Amino acid sequence: MSIGGRVTLINLVLNAISSFTFSFYKAPRTVIKEIRSILRNFLWSSKAIKKSIHWVKWETDSIWWRDVINNDGKNDFNEEGFTGCVRSTIKKGNLVPFWFGLWLGDQILCVKFPELYDISINKFCAVDVVYYRENDEVVWQPSVLFEVAFAQQLPAASSTVALQWQQLVNMLSTARPDRDGEDGFSWRPNHGGEFTVASLSLLIAESKEIAWLASKMILLKEAWKSIVPIKIQIFMWRMFISRLPTKDLLFLKGVNFISSNLLCEFCRCQLETPNHLFFLCFVSKDLWGNIYSWMGEDLPFTLEEVLDFGIIQEKVKSANIRKKINTIWFATSWCIWIMRNAIIFDNVSYSFDKVYFNILYFSWSWLASSNPLSPPSF
Repeated sequence: MSIGGRVTLINLVLNAISSFTFSFYKAPRTVIKEIRSILRNFLWSSKAIKKSIHWVKWETDSIWWRDVINNDGKNDFNEEGFTGCVRSTIKKGNLVPFWFGLWLGDQILCVKFPELYDISINKFCAVDVVYYRENDEVVWQPSVLFEVAFAQQLPAASSTVALQWQQLVNMLSTARPDRDGEDGFSWRPNHGGEFTVASLSLLIAESKEIAWLASKMILLKEAWKSIVPIKIQIFMWRMFISRLPTKDLLFLKGVNFISSNLLCEFCRCQLETPNHLFFLCFVSKDLWGNIYSWMGEDLPFTLEEVLDFGIIQEKVKSANIRKKINTIWFATSWCIWIMRNAIIFDNVSYSFDKVYFNILYFSWSWLASSNPLSPPSF
């Protein structure tokens, strides 16, 4: 099964099964970890139990995914992520973390008062620890969050700490807990306050700039909305984020090579890197030059600019023309890659005619499949 098929199976079946089950039951961390391991191994090696190189590390490439998998860890609260998406309504206050719950003001208190949070000795207490009732009146005692000796000196502490202390005291004076009620929670991304999977999906989709720069996101969006098969979309995604198994990256992952085997399979004179393989090698440059000439003389970009996919998106204003050029660009990159693999694994010789023909064939077939009633004329 191709990687495109594996991604489709994971999204439509495997993820759906676990999501449905966990909508009723809270899964233990060990179960979530095991499911993630199975899905990862299946994605990158096609077998659930076989380990292989995982080319994308979600915990570091996406802050949102890191927040999802760490949402039960006390030390993992932060300003970003889901902690700011849940609004808490205080009654008893026994279910809401004082520092990490969004219950007072528009920010969680550990973010609004960072200096006070740093010196607090009680970072994970609930709100009900910080107040008591006297003659039916609420009395706040934020000093319990600090060492006794230091709490007595807080009003006279350094200017920043003293200012934050006074602001905290003033904010607490406006809060009115009710020990006869139950704490409530609402999901801020949804106007109705109820949690929905759709609102969470939209939230994650809109946060992808956290994982990649805006300039990179332009390339990725064009790849994912293109008319090429999903296998090619995933290939272009990996190419744009430098996660293809080129020799230099395999070497960094611990794969042993004889020094001569690290060279580009086309020119045999330079280290194989993604940039060299697709754009800098004289063999690839010659191929791009012929494709550029074949596309015509009225292109709004130069021969040198055809190698930069981002420039093409900027200079080609017509969406229809850009779709065709992007498809040809993807076909060219894909055919360079499969020829490189054929040389390595099938021991064939480089053939310009074969690569050139494949580019034309894939470009025509992908464009024709998107509009069967009006296939391209080339």
